[in-house]
Amino acid sequence: MRFKILCNYSKFPVSSTIKNGDEQLEFSMNQLIHASYTVGKQNFEEVHAHPYYSEREKDFRINMVQAFLDLENEYVKRSPIFKKIDPSEKGAINYFLGMVFTKMIAQHKFRVKWLVHLDLFDGRIEFSSTNKKPDFIGYSDLYSWIAFEAKSR
Repeated sequence: MRFKILCNYSKFPVSSTIKNGDEQLEFSMNQLIHASYTVGKQNFEEVHAHPYYSEREKDFRINMVQAFLDLENEYVKRSPIFKKIDPSEKGAINYFLGMVFTKMIAQHKFRVKWLVHLDLFDGRIEFSSTNKKPDFIGYSDLYSWIAFEAKSR
């Protein structure tokens, strides 16, 4: 089965190959699961760096997706159990799911294979245009380095 989310792209320059507007992102369960345990990581070595703990983290991330997303229909939405948890838990889960979908958009729309937490670079990258740092950076063979902000809504 394939799933869909609605994406809205805005504020891209007219000269960009990315067109502003709505688009449906279609993906498989395997793509969703893969994004859940690779988002924020630099490579597969990092995903599997600590055999016992890495497997527990991978399971945790996959279980988060399966517990808090309703994947019974064509369009993805939050699961019934998500609606019944504490607001502070919702914030953490929303942030995680935002990261997963940011990774999927980065792969689909920008051809970014690895979406890495900017903090992993320990200040080696500076952004001169703003005081706010993005959550992630990723390398695309189409666009070079791209900064991404993961929103949790």
